Amino acid sequence: MQQVAMHGLLQSLIRAQAEFEFVNKFELDDEGEPINDEQAVSTLIKDLKIPNHQALQSWRNSHLLNSNDDNFISYAHNRLKRKRVIDKL
Repeated sequence: MQQVAMHGLLQSLIRAQAEFEFVNKFELDDEGEPINDEQAVSTLIKDLKIPNHQALQSWRNSHLLNSNDDNFISYAHNRLKRKRVIDKL
């Protein structure tokens, strides 16, 4: 954590964590049908313009989302919900 602060990244980390928590706790009135994991991952791939499986693996590695599929899927769902929250606000 000291390295993060030393390089001036602490505020960015705090802001990202606060946004993540806000999105998780935000209740959408019109959530509609629940999104399944495949839809969430597919939307993430489309939004990030990831062209193929190798590029997806590389992205996951660089974002430390490669060792646990649950974390990756949770991230994909959060990104999709974030888009919906932004649209609502």
